[in-house]
Amino acid sequence: MKILAIETSTPQLSVVLNFDGDLIGGIKIGQLSKQVEILIPSIQKLLDSVLIDIKSIQGIAVDVGPGLFTGIRTGIATAMAISKSLNIKILPVSSLEILAVQANSLFGDIVVPIVDARRDEVYYSIYDGSNNGLNELSLPISKSVDDFISDLEKVDYLDGRTVTFVGSGVNRYFERLCKLNLNNHRFKAKVIKNDYFNFPSAEVLAEIAQVSPKDNFVLPNELKPNYVRSPNVIIGWETRS
Repeated sequence: MKILAIETSTPQLSVVLNFDGDLIGGIKIGQLSKQVEILIPSIQKLLDSVLIDIKSIQGIAVDVGPGLFTGIRTGIATAMAISKSLNIKILPVSSLEILAVQANSLFGDIVVPIVDARRDEVYYSIYDGSNNGLNELSLPISKSVDDFISDLEKVDYLDGRTVTFVGSGVNRYFERLCKLNLNNHRFKAKVIKNDYFNFPSAEVLAEIAQVSPKDNFVLPNELKPNYVRSPNVIIGWETRS
């Protein structure tokens, strides 16, 4: 399938074209504050650079969060507009799943993607990557950093495991997470502070789309953000045409 992948849940915007599993081209721009102004021009620049007509796109993959509310809204609105104009479907993917897939290829065992939610809070979920795949063990949730760390220390199925932490929450709370190896004796914590593993990648998003069942792709009016917690500004997606 000819996939356009859109990643805007963090300040690091990326868009990628992946045709039948092959990376055709991509653009990544770091530390943006106004993604709404740069996303569509970036998509057009990518299409022009590889001489691809947007009408050849057969599907869209978009990060639906959790992450930056404005970035998520921008990505979803753009995906919906393109989807409607081309009459194609969209695959919604969690930013936490993207991060887990990125890390699982190298680290395996237990992967805990953490997205900075600001206000001293994080979004996170827990994945088991030890058995030829990636299984979600907990649904995405938002908690204070202290509660997150405290709760992990009580999870029985982490006993004796290596737990790898990735995501923008690692960048922000690195020192506090590193203390897990001092205060916790149930599991070994591996805290990865590296931009590749700490920001969701449109390239990996596109790879997820290529292996996802077609039934997982949705119509534009079925696409919903996964904020995990309520945003400061509520948009009535269900009323948008």
